[in-house]
Amino acid sequence: LMLMDSFRVKHYSASKRLDKYMGRHCFPTELRFRARKYLESAWDKLGGLDESQVLGVMSRGLRGTVRYECSAFLIRSVPFFAHAPDSFVHRVAQIIKTDVFGAGDHLMVAGEYGMEMYLIKEGEAEVLDADDNHVGVLGPRDFFGENALASTL
Repeated sequence: LMLMDSFRVKHYSASKRLDKYMGRHCFPTELRFRARKYLESAWDKLGGLDESQVLGVMSRGLRGTVRYECSAFLIRSVPFFAHAPDSFVHRVAQIIKTDVFGAGDHLMVAGEYGMEMYLIKEGEAEVLDADDNHVGVLGPRDFFGENALASTL
């Protein structure tokens, strides 16, 4: 309970810092709204928990097991990981991180060399071509950027 209260205080503080920062740099109203909405969305999606703080108090071995348990199902939902050895899935689980993106965020840009692979746990990502034409929509358990994985592992 105390941990949750400290996260609420951190969220409130982050919100106030964001407002002060945006005011100091004269952000346009629409960008202010988008940044606040992102902060609220991230708070809601993560349940008010900072994963790095929660896992940071655990031993490395326990942290690895927890990360594996939290992400193995999602990792194995990628077709070419479905039958991978547990040791491989465990390694991927150690480097996977949770991120929250807001509407209109660009995860990758056409022609750009990707440095990360994305697995969509929930929500949708619109796929656009280099001319911003709609190509498709990706949803839960879809993935992209898999070429970047080779350089990571």
